[in-house]
Amino acid sequence: RPTFNKNADSRSIEVHIFDFSDDLYNKEITLVFAGKIRDEQKFSGVEALAKQLKRDKVAAIEILSINL
Repeated sequence: RPTFNKNADSRSIEVHIFDFSDDLYNKEITLVFAGKIRDEQKFSGVEALAKQLKRDKVAAIEILSINL
């Protein structure tokens, strides 16, 4: 969030659901945390963020494979 929303007044969480394309905006979901990938960080731009998200996906898949 800090890369694009510098003036956020409220807390939020972003979730990437792999292989899922339905619209969940404004819907209530339940999350179960299986592990932490990294602390929040600010990126220099979209390209740097996209590269990190790819690394995050690899880390998430590894965490999920251990915890399933």
